[in-house]
Amino acid sequence: MIEDEYLLGADHNDKEYYENFKKGQDKFTSQFDYFVGTSTGGLIALCLATGYHLLEIMEIYAHPDKYFTKYLLNKLPKVGLLGDIMWARYNHKKIHEQIDKIIDEIFKEWLDDDGKQLTAKNATLLDLHNLLNPAHKINNANIEHSRRYYGNLLEFDDKLHTTDDTRRHHVTREKVLLITAYNTTKSSITIFNTSYAEHWPYRIADVLKSTMAAPTYFEPFTIEIKKENDHFVKMNEPEVFIDGGVFANDPELTAIWAIQRQWKKMVNYRLLSIGTGCYNPQLSPNTWGGYYAWLVSGEPGLVIDALMDATRSLTETIMNNLAKSSHIKRMKFNYKLTQPLNLDDLNFPSTFDREWDKLRDGLRDEFKDGSKDVSTDGLRYGSDYKALVYFYKTYIEDSKKQIGIE
Repeated sequence: MIEDEYLLGADHNDKEYYENFKKGQDKFTSQFDYFVGTSTGGLIALCLATGYHLLEIMEIYAHPDKYFTKYLLNKLPKVGLLGDIMWARYNHKKIHEQIDKIIDEIFKEWLDDDGKQLTAKNATLLDLHNLLNPAHKINNANIEHSRRYYGNLLEFDDKLHTTDDTRRHHVTREKVLLITAYNTTKSSITIFNTSYAEHWPYRIADVLKSTMAAPTYFEPFTIEIKKENDHFVKMNEPEVFIDGGVFANDPELTAIWAIQRQWKKMVNYRLLSIGTGCYNPQLSPNTWGGYYAWLVSGEPGLVIDALMDATRSLTETIMNNLAKSSHIKRMKFNYKLTQPLNLDDLNFPSTFDREWDKLRDGLRDEFKDGSKDVSTDGLRYGSDYKALVYFYKTYIEDSKKQIGIE
């Protein structure tokens, strides 16, 4: 979509393509106030919010085998199943290293209050808040004062014109990043928020590694340190997190909830949601319902697909009704899989590329007589995609129609 809007007809082999894509990406992301992501989407949301080049992170998804490596015993044909039963399927080392590398790159020109280089080892959600909102920078000198503003009473307000006590929790709008994870230690959902003081002490790297700790695929991620009084200290009780997808596979509701908490008054919402594909699982009516049916004899990823699709359906139902309100405009663009795929199926990128052109090819066969020009059909040029582009141009690209402005 970035390419179609800002680099129409661009040659991928052109030496200036990389730089021009970044310019288009910046124009696209500048239209948004909130970025929200779950699981691997949390990493994508971080990159979109901070302006990290999307073509760089495409490498992870184009060549997942380089970053998602199985433990040795999980690779062996005869004992691999036993390995999957006993421990996580993948070694997180390489993907964690890549997360750290991305954070290092994002903060390569940023120093903390003491003049030290910010890296994945010390950059917190407060540092990310400051990077996203340089005009609202919070440092050691004013952090305690700011904590009073950035709590549950925080209210973003574009019409600040007084400093009386009734508006002491009001702050002009900010760019906000939301990332979901499930805290198993507290049996509680967590929506990490860069504009919420309680979350500022967490390291960005820890938050990303938490939201990507998909059960059975990766080990749960333990956060043991937080920043207090400008120093990292061990927590009295470490917190163990797993993938936010267990409750927010589709984080649309997360975004709406956070916005309503931080804006409070009625404002205009313009919500653009991009999915990573969904599949409607089919369970045989003759199944006995045991482990064998769900995990062995069924389609690949059946149990995961069923659980994920249930939360997706809940979100779809609620959001479709919320979108009937005049102040909410919403577009959901998702890719419906035509075959079951495990979450970690290495063939997904190539499968998606084929499906991207499948409709175009099907229409070409259907209209062999030339009664319809299908040269620009397919997922990329079909009616759904055109609706997505129309929504962006009509409700988002026009700055007068952004959130909070009539």
